[in-house]
Amino acid sequence: MNKELTNKIIESLKKIPGISNKQANRILNFFLESNVNFTNDLFENLLKIQSQTKKCKQCLAYSNNEICDICLDKKRASKLFVVFENQDIEKIEALDIEKGKYFIFNENINLKKISQETSTKLDLLLDIIKKFDEVILCLNTDLNGQITMQYLKKAITDLYPNKQVYQPSIGIPFGMTIEAIDPISLRQSILNKKRI
Repeated sequence: MNKELTNKIIESLKKIPGISNKQANRILNFFLESNVNFTNDLFENLLKIQSQTKKCKQCLAYSNNEICDICLDKKRASKLFVVFENQDIEKIEALDIEKGKYFIFNENINLKKISQETSTKLDLLLDIIKKFDEVILCLNTDLNGQITMQYLKKAITDLYPNKQVYQPSIGIPFGMTIEAIDPISLRQSILNKKRI
């Protein structure tokens, strides 16, 4: 087996969040054992969905259109959920709670240096927020998520002093990602949100 190519593939697979060296080796072995047609179909479909998918210009969620269906839905409540990734939207949408709109802020604030990409997303978020009565910061509950939520809360309340800003309450353990939380705990934490 070509060791150089194997290492290159493993290093590429490790760029996927949550994939360790051991897992990357398992994935590679899976494909080496798989039918070539399966592998071709999988990668053809990945390339197809990548070329067909855009980011919504308003909320930055994946969409087939320039503006996603959720952003276009005028029946939703005047509340904005700020989440870390697309899967968080799906998780919150599945709950039996009043439907709001979303903004994906998939950056962890580095207080020493705010990157240009982070600054651009923050500007977009602050512009969108004026349309909403309530903002719920549903970011990850680890230390980076807490720092980011506090930074966003300050930026929001500095610009909009009367804006109601919340984070989910009890029910989400420290260090847990929104995606990994069971629906009952997530629902309770959003229904019992607290102002920050």
